[in-house]
Amino acid sequence: MNQTVSAASNWQLDTGISVAARYDMPLDDGARLSMVGNAIWQHSFGSTGTSQTVSLEGGGSPSTVSGLDTGRDRLRVVAGVEYHANPNLIVSLDYTATLGGLEISHAARLALRVRF
Repeated sequence: MNQTVSAASNWQLDTGISVAARYDMPLDDGARLSMVGNAIWQHSFGSTGTSQTVSLEGGGSPSTVSGLDTGRDRLRVVAGVEYHANPNLIVSLDYTATLGGLEISHAARLALRVRF
């Protein structure tokens, strides 16, 4: 079966304001350990949900498929730790939570940054 999807146009602008904190601790071996935190309040302007009309070839009535409306306001919180072995090598681990409306997500990230 072939399907036809109607054209649609959506736009969204995300804005935010944030507060960040960082605490650096020098270690005995010359390395540095940093505790980092960030809280971001985000607001969306424009379309926060999407919908498309889909129809199948051969008849039948078209149906509308709607995406999740994520809401306009959300809070994103980030907490992490960074180990600066030297100026060219950084290992970091952080956790991010996004909370707001129908959107709740959690993520963890482990990163190795090497400058060369």
